[in-house]
Amino acid sequence: MGMKFFAAILLSLLLSACATKPNVPAAPPAAQAGSVDAGTALVAQAAVFLNTKKPAQALPLADQAIAYYESTYRKSGVLVFSARSLPESMLYALEGAEAKMSAQVYGVEWGLAYFAKGFALVDLHRIPEAKVAYDAAIKLSPRNSKYLSERAQIDIVERNWQKALEAFQKALDAADLSPPQLKTAETTRALRGMAFAQVELGNLAAAKALHERVLQLDPKNEMSLNELRYIQNQKKAAGEEEAMTVFTRANYFRVVVKQRRCDAMDGPLVAAANARFEAARKAIAARYGETYFPENQATRITISDAPCDQRALDLYQQGVQSMESLLARQK
Repeated sequence: MGMKFFAAILLSLLLSACATKPNVPAAPPAAQAGSVDAGTALVAQAAVFLNTKKPAQALPLADQAIAYYESTYRKSGVLVFSARSLPESMLYALEGAEAKMSAQVYGVEWGLAYFAKGFALVDLHRIPEAKVAYDAAIKLSPRNSKYLSERAQIDIVERNWQKALEAFQKALDAADLSPPQLKTAETTRALRGMAFAQVELGNLAAAKALHERVLQLDPKNEMSLNELRYIQNQKKAAGEEEAMTVFTRANYFRVVVKQRRCDAMDGPLVAAANARFEAARKAIAARYGETYFPENQATRITISDAPCDQRALDLYQQGVQSMESLLARQK
C-alpha cells in the first residue's frame, strides 16, 4: 500500500470517529471527563511520518499510542474492540454477548495504532514483528477489511498463496462493514489480492473473474486492467505451449505412419487421419502462428524398417484427437 493511500485512509478514519468515544455501551473515563485523547495525536503524527517515508520515526509514536490505549482501556475479563462504524460496533458488542463476556467497544484509534506500527515495520523489512502488530490490530478489529488485507499481503510476500487467498476472502467478507467512503477501495483491494493468489496457484480463469468484479465496481482500475492483460498473455503462452506439445506428438506419429507406409495397410484410415490432422493444424496455426505449426513439418525420425502395425495407426489417431480436443477446450 502506498504511503499517501495510508495517510488518506487514516485521515478519513480519524475524521469519522471520535477519539476514545466508544460506540457501545458507554463512554470511557476520558470521554466522560471531556479530556483530549492522548493516543489520537500520536497516531496522527505517525501517519505523517509514514506519508513522508519515515517509518523509523513513525514506529515509536505508534508504540506510545499503543501503550496509552493498553494501559488506559485494557481490563481483565473484558473483551475490548476498536471499531470505525456503528454497525461494526454493534457486531462486536454482539460477539461479547455470545461469548457471555462483558464487551467494550472503543473508537478506531486503538486499532489504528497497531496498524500504523505494522505498516512501519513492513517498510523497515521487519516482517515477523509486522505480523504480530497486524494480528493485534485484527484482534481489536476482526471485521476491518483494511487490516485483513494488509495482513494477507504478508502471506503474498511469503508466497503462502492458499493462505493469502483465504485471508483476502475474509477481507472481502468484512468489506460489507466498510464505511461508505472506503467500501469500494477495500472491496476491490480484497478482490485484487484474491486474484493475485489465484494466478500464483495457476487458476487463471478464477483470477480473471475476480478482476472483472473489480472493474464492475471501479471501471478505470488500472491495476486490474493491467492484470487482465497479463492474465491474457499468460493464457496465450500456456495455450501455445500445450498446442506445441500435442502438435509435436501428433506430427511425430504422422511421420512414423508415412515412413512405414501405413497407407498400404489401411489407406482410407490414413487418409482420414491426415485430413483431420491438417484441419487441426490449420486451426492451431491460425491461432498461434504458422511459424511454429507449419504445413508438412519435416521431422527426422530414426526408426527401424519394421512394417506398419495397428499400434502406429492407433497412436497417430490419438495424437490427432489430442489436437482436436485442445481446440475444443480453447474456444
